[in-house]
Amino acid sequence: MMYSNIMEGHFDIFSEPIKTMLPNLIACATQVHLQVADRFVPSAVKFHYQWNLRALAAVFQGLCS
Repeated sequence: MMYSNIMEGHFDIFSEPIKTMLPNLIACATQVHLQVADRFVPSAVKFHYQWNLRALAAVFQGLCS
């Protein structure tokens, strides 16, 4: 998967068991992103809902910190 190749460099600081979980972590994060984006859509009443890839990137950035 292309995404795991991109993230591998960021996960070099972790031990091997965590590195092997990377494909599953990315698949899980992608599914969560899709489900949250489908449910939290902006509307006239709740116009402040905005879930995008920036929010997902913040999750991964927090994991890498």
